[in-house]
Amino acid sequence: MGHFDPTRGFSFVRFSPYGPSDQEINDRIRYLDPDNHYQALHRHWRDRMLLDRDIYRGLYVRHRRTHFGRNSTSSLPIAEPASWTFSRRTQIVTHFSEAGNSWSGVTRERDCIFLGPAGRPDPSPVHLLSTEMMTGRVMPWSPDFLRLSGHLEVSLGQVEWTRYVLSHMSDLLRHVHLYEGIFLSLFDYPHDPILFRAFATNWNYITNTLFLADREMTITIWEIFQLTGLPIFGRPYEEWVPPDADLFGIRSNGQPRYPDSLRQMYDIYYGIAATHPRDGFHPMVSFRNWIRFFMNRVLTESSGNSRHGSFANPADPFGIGRAIVSVDATGSVPDFERLSSRVLDDETILTAFLAWWLCHFAVVSRPTGYIRPGVFVMANALARGIRVSLAIPALATLYRSLREVTTSRDPSASHVAVPFHLINGWLYAYWRDFHGVVMPTDLTRRLPFLAHLAGASVFPPDQIRTHFLFWWRGRAATHTCPRVFVRGLPTSFGEGIFVRDDPLVSRDDWPILMAFMVSFREGFLPHRQDDEIFAEPYCPQRVAWQFGFDQGIPSLSIPLRPPRVSLTSFSEYWLFILRTGTGIGFFVPHPSRIGHVTVQYLQWYRDLVGAHHSLSEGDLRRCPYDDWFVLVGSARPRGGFFHHP
Repeated sequence: MGHFDPTRGFSFVRFSPYGPSDQEINDRIRYLDPDNHYQALHRHWRDRMLLDRDIYRGLYVRHRRTHFGRNSTSSLPIAEPASWTFSRRTQIVTHFSEAGNSWSGVTRERDCIFLGPAGRPDPSPVHLLSTEMMTGRVMPWSPDFLRLSGHLEVSLGQVEWTRYVLSHMSDLLRHVHLYEGIFLSLFDYPHDPILFRAFATNWNYITNTLFLADREMTITIWEIFQLTGLPIFGRPYEEWVPPDADLFGIRSNGQPRYPDSLRQMYDIYYGIAATHPRDGFHPMVSFRNWIRFFMNRVLTESSGNSRHGSFANPADPFGIGRAIVSVDATGSVPDFERLSSRVLDDETILTAFLAWWLCHFAVVSRPTGYIRPGVFVMANALARGIRVSLAIPALATLYRSLREVTTSRDPSASHVAVPFHLINGWLYAYWRDFHGVVMPTDLTRRLPFLAHLAGASVFPPDQIRTHFLFWWRGRAATHTCPRVFVRGLPTSFGEGIFVRDDPLVSRDDWPILMAFMVSFREGFLPHRQDDEIFAEPYCPQRVAWQFGFDQGIPSLSIPLRPPRVSLTSFSEYWLFILRTGTGIGFFVPHPSRIGHVTVQYLQWYRDLVGAHHSLSEGDLRRCPYDDWFVLVGSARPRGGFFHHP
């Protein structure tokens, strides 16, 4: 069987190809030390026998977790400024318009507040599908380009499970700042292909910004937080499956490294994958089969009843005849025993639910419609009350999906998972002409902004009107585009409030202000999905006006092509983007403050876009659609540029 020498270690006969079972390990330890004379070494022996074990027979790709040190930012190429905001008196544009082949504008002098640090102008290149398609380097959109996945789909039992979790586990969900985000996942959100096409056609993946007539826009960390309620602060998010040595290992204090509720997730997934194999593919578990396992009584009772396969009604979220945001667990929502025959504790139930919710709603990624086993660790941490940062991975995967679409040789055929509910919710905040709100106003006032789009009806405009509105809003935004994402910002300090990122102040003391500060600092948005690690450039200084600052010429402090991302740099990017306690001051504009573009910025921006759109009339005639109309006008010859009132 084996022999043991406490001075040299031990050896044992070879186990099965996938390693010893827990029972075999315990039996072997009892054999090696029947009298418990070497109890202090039992953990070491167990780890040795677990080292190469794979009890799940190759179903999961195993990885080690990332080590997040406390001071791992020394290699990042970004220097901290003395202040993140600064003021200067300069000329701003209050209105401009196009007349024939020339522009005219109205300017005035103003004490402006800029987002720093000031530096050399950003010479970043521009890469837009509109130009690539017009010049023939990229295939134009096809009429049936809806191969992109990511649109929310409903599975039988998911609404009942969501209602149960919201009503019976609300205290824990509020503690980890997920209640609102989970509540929003009850509903369907419209998907307008034409609107997305106009959006993607003018997205610059190099800077992760949307190009309009007079400025850039982008979806920011702050706006993801305001849109969905997903938390910015918390444990860094990553997806991986621990090896058996970690998953079943024992700490020095005798406690398991991971709880039983997490190990149950891998056991259940393994069982479902074995029961529902995918012919010719690696075994995967669909949302439908995952929910079916836990909500089996709902499925039995719903036979022939289609309402269990529908999203919740925004006017009656809990199905009790009232428009309310929360409900107590006193019988309005069925107990788990009425929904499932499984005997499971609350932590396991919530871990399983959050695993589905992360894949379905929060961090949308390929493969869509399937559970990613890598999310189990994060789902279990949330179920145990540990806060996790979700707004950053949600935005990172959104940026990555747009990068894959806009760099494809044939965007219509790119099989990319796009979080359409996040993109459409953000577009609705700035373009209100496409959807009709369904949810009652007293609910939308108490929820993140995405609630406005819950179950909304779509007004399908024709293609030209869609692109015209993109073009028109770019001009009209100069003076008629109020800020939308201002929930929670202080309103009693005149034009705004100056705050210092004091090392002695906790994030929990000023959560909204700290979240606002993190959102307007440039950096990289990291994400890890098993062995795929990437970091997307984040350039809020290019869209300072969305935060209420005035828009000057953006400076460049980070390389827009980050070096190859390793586990070490992945850790650095996370720690850098979430850093607080820097001692640096910053200004928080009043929610009503509108940021304007400066004369210098508009001249710089027109030169940037004009140089990019140096197309011949023949190029334009070869374009079989109207996407070019959005931006080509920016490249028209300069005439009388500005005049003073």
